[in-house]
Amino acid sequence: MENDLIVRQNLSEPQYYEIGVNAPIPKTFTYHFADDLELGTMVQAPFSGRKIQGVILKKLPEKPDYKTKPLELIDELATTLNVNALKWAKWLSDYYSHPIGQVLSMFFPPLKYKQKKTEAVPKKIATKKNKSKLMDEVPYLEGSESFNDLLNVIDQTKSDLDLKSKKSDQLEVDLKFSKEQQIVFDNISTHLNAFNVHLIHGVTGSGKTEIYLQLIKKIISENKQALVLVPEISLTPQLEQRFKKRFGEDKVAVIHSQVSPRKRTESWYDISLENKPILIGARSALFSNFKNLGIVVLDEEHDSSFKQDEKFKYHGRDAATVLAQIWNCPIILGSATPSLETWNKAKTDKYLFHELKQRVFEQNPPEITLLNLKDAKPYKDQPFWYTEDLHFKIKEHLDKNQQVALFLNRRGIAQTIQCIDCGHQIKCPNCDITLTLHHHTDCVCHYCGYFEKIKTKCPDCSSDKLLALGLGTEKVEEVVQFNFPDKVIVRADRDTIDNRNEMQEFIDMVESERAQILIGTQMISKGLDFPKLSFVGVLLADVGLNIPDFRSNERVFQLISQVSGRAGRRKDLKGEVLIQTYNPEHSVFKHAIAHDYETFANEELEERQIFGYPPFSRLASLRVQSPDKMNVNLACQWVTQKSEQLKKSVKDYESLEILGPMPAPIQKIKNQFRNLFLIKSNQNLLIQKFYQQIMHSQEGLPAKTKISLDVDPINML
Repeated sequence: MENDLIVRQNLSEPQYYEIGVNAPIPKTFTYHFADDLELGTMVQAPFSGRKIQGVILKKLPEKPDYKTKPLELIDELATTLNVNALKWAKWLSDYYSHPIGQVLSMFFPPLKYKQKKTEAVPKKIATKKNKSKLMDEVPYLEGSESFNDLLNVIDQTKSDLDLKSKKSDQLEVDLKFSKEQQIVFDNISTHLNAFNVHLIHGVTGSGKTEIYLQLIKKIISENKQALVLVPEISLTPQLEQRFKKRFGEDKVAVIHSQVSPRKRTESWYDISLENKPILIGARSALFSNFKNLGIVVLDEEHDSSFKQDEKFKYHGRDAATVLAQIWNCPIILGSATPSLETWNKAKTDKYLFHELKQRVFEQNPPEITLLNLKDAKPYKDQPFWYTEDLHFKIKEHLDKNQQVALFLNRRGIAQTIQCIDCGHQIKCPNCDITLTLHHHTDCVCHYCGYFEKIKTKCPDCSSDKLLALGLGTEKVEEVVQFNFPDKVIVRADRDTIDNRNEMQEFIDMVESERAQILIGTQMISKGLDFPKLSFVGVLLADVGLNIPDFRSNERVFQLISQVSGRAGRRKDLKGEVLIQTYNPEHSVFKHAIAHDYETFANEELEERQIFGYPPFSRLASLRVQSPDKMNVNLACQWVTQKSEQLKKSVKDYESLEILGPMPAPIQKIKNQFRNLFLIKSNQNLLIQKFYQQIMHSQEGLPAKTKISLDVDPINML
């Protein structure tokens, strides 16, 4: 590495810089350097006996009155972050109360990229004979671990060249808009040269993606860049394929966690060097070094996956909105079931509202039927959830050579193992949660990854009467396969799909009709489009309704609406949905059957306004955690005392409503005991200021105790 990192000498009078360093400290540090450096330059700086990444934020006008350390190593090849990236990082740091240096570290690509000046991409095709010659010509990545890594770069270059050789007339043409699509497209097109937030509220299958494609076509024709965000990697293969067919391989870059570090680095530089105008990715794609951002599209904007819950806790939707504002470009939010925060802003004219009420092929929405599980009969001697109604609906659609999807928001065989004699449940030793049974042999914790083999006897009373209770997708697959042995079943959950290739294989199996039955968790509810899928069964719709969270109704409605929207998305295909529930009278199901999002949203908003929950207040969760339960309680007393002192001494804080402390719904995760405070406010940034003052002096805080703030929390567990 040091061959490519230059050790600078004091060749002239030192210059002094304020640096944001990648350390969990909420302040910047001053260093000196011999030459002038641009703001946004990525550097390495000595810090506590080691060298860490940092970014230059400010040049000081004169020498400070304290001793500074030199910036010893400068990466000459790293691209400088532009001023808009620095403004955005500063907002993220302030709003989410996260150290600026750690925010800036999110911009660093995973590997260092080094390129010969002569030619960026070889024009000859790599073969075994000429691979060694090509090594001097292709881009290479510092940090490659072996000779084979370099050969993979060459193979990828060949693949890219093959795709880029497609003629422009082989690309897909724009599809003809429906009347509704044309109206939405025309209305948004008149606002493309300035910042506005647009909400497209379109039913599932209404053609939102085609509007995105044609808006982006207009943007990139003006030599601007486009950012397209999706909530999860499960949506990127289909979307990436569609964009590349429309614009060409050489126009589209992709960034998300399942892309290899090498490809992520290449995509980061493709955007930073303006080699490609379109970037598709999950929330991490926001941290790219755009040079001329012209539009941001955020599909399935309601999805909770846009919120990062650990370490740097930020919301991708809100962060993307501020990024678009800084670049003075439009942002398009799309959803069939918008978050209530977004819906409220659209209905109060803070956002521009656009609506697509009809499916693009003019087919009717799927017919939804409720089945009361209290009265339903199981099919033959099958489990309670495998009802006669469900079995015969599956058979009816399979007999028509159509596809079926079964949805259950739980993985594994069963949710818990319990002793019949004494009632003991097998729990994770690190977390306050029962272990989930997988493969009939493995008990797994979905929070910390702990696993153990299933025991033959109860550890409490030595009884051999251990019973697997509950239901997971693995068990569903077993039962359905037993009843339809000649059908091919594919399962989509975190146990079966862990990377990009597995997701692509799943999509290929369904699209090619090699699989007839899909079984999955919420992974199959998000934006996937399968032409032959005609029936969806929601096996236990009540899962999630009783979670102690003010958003639980909203989440269940969104899940049911989204998964129902996978059925019957083509004109010649009638869609049907069967929802199995113990609470058929619940308002969530009443509105879901009627496809009536607006009435559901209005009722939920009325209730939230009564209790002062978002969007009618600002909310933050303050979490106190420690491996020692006593220290958690002492730290909560410390927070309570400081909070009361601040509220008495600072008038602005009198309006803050502080609830707690209370044990987190899951009190222990990864050997950390956790208590929560909830803080409500009617003023923007007041909670953040309050938190910073609490944490300004940590005298009296018990050792090994961590306090963190989650602004606009989504996961309250």
